[in-house]
Amino acid sequence: MTRPRIAAGIAIGLVAALGCALLIVRWPWRERPRSPEARLSAQSLYEAVRQYPVLPLSDPAEIATFISASCQRPAEVTESQWRDAVRFIAEFHCLRAQGDPTAYAVWMQSNGMKLDESLRENADRTAEYKFAAGREPSADLPLAEMFAAAFRYSLEPRGGNAWPVGIVQDASACAAQAHVITASRERLPDVVTGLGDDWYGPRSQNGSRWWTPACDRECILARDGKMLRLRFSVIYATRTDLRFSVFVALGYDPAADRWFIDGATISNHGEWMAAPYY
Repeated sequence: MTRPRIAAGIAIGLVAALGCALLIVRWPWRERPRSPEARLSAQSLYEAVRQYPVLPLSDPAEIATFISASCQRPAEVTESQWRDAVRFIAEFHCLRAQGDPTAYAVWMQSNGMKLDESLRENADRTAEYKFAAGREPSADLPLAEMFAAAFRYSLEPRGGNAWPVGIVQDASACAAQAHVITASRERLPDVVTGLGDDWYGPRSQNGSRWWTPACDRECILARDGKMLRLRFSVIYATRTDLRFSVFVALGYDPAADRWFIDGATISNHGEWMAAPYY
């Protein structure tokens, strides 16, 4: 083989590797290998869950009542903190179902969150806007407009397969878990509902952070040496009649006496969809 051919082969290989790397960064799926028996069990359970009643995501008070009754309050969380957290998570899910980025932004601001201007040059956030708008963001484009386009894009593709209309109304489909963390990247056990581990799909994906509180996880850990983290799991029913789990982690700032969104993840049964933007 001549040297030019060798060089061309190396170049093609590098381009392919770079393309794969970019795809992994853009859509950070995590795959879990499964045996044929496990896949069959998960599919059977999925079909059973599709028959469960669905509670529409239209009334936050109704959603809060269901979550509070179905999820046991963790011992680490006080009754007052629990009431605030349940109200917060119910409003979050209902606003995603509403699909209005302006209403969502107003709600985030009312809870002490603001758009993180440091993300303006972030490659992932820029890519999310480009996917949504079909063009690169201009240098003077307000970050609020970038977020609005990305927010809608996280719901609309494929007929709205990630656009929630309700949550599965069964106690086995809802769970809450709390931990007091002392390190930013502390590994925590999975949140498992009464459906068991078979429910969770072969893929999971992390959501995209656009908003930040006045004092985030790193700030609270630096100040207090610990942070209370509460994770909720519910199952969405979507516009295309899919069912998949959504995990939303809340962090608690005792100085402000309020919760903030500290992370969001989805787990589904293999179909592409966007995770929540928060």
